[in-house]
Amino acid sequence: MNRWQKVALNASAAFALAVGGMMASSTAAQAASTDGVCPSGDLCLWEYANYTGGRLISASTNACVEVTSGPYGYKSYISHLPVTAVLWYGGQALRTLPAGGFSSNFGQYYLADYICTNGRSPY
Repeated sequence: MNRWQKVALNASAAFALAVGGMMASSTAAQAASTDGVCPSGDLCLWEYANYTGGRLISASTNACVEVTSGPYGYKSYISHLPVTAVLWYGGQALRTLPAGGFSSNFGQYYLADYICTNGRSPY
């Protein structure tokens, strides 16, 4: 192997390690960021107690948002919304989430097909 081939091989290896390291660190940061973190101005619902598991984020303050992808059930939430939100399932309002409120454990698992804010109803 000549000198230039060695230089090219070393450069390729260094690049692969750098890209791999960036991908690993960004994946870990994304995974860690969903537990207990809720962006300012949003409503966040978690699949499990203590703000863990799958997370749903809504920024709606005057509408009903249909839950079209999982998780579909929730046990904890943080609301940074200025309005009340309500979890709906099967045509019934199940749980009211006060503006600026939070709960690390609802005590039961709530399914939801809509999240409505500011007194809106999906039906």
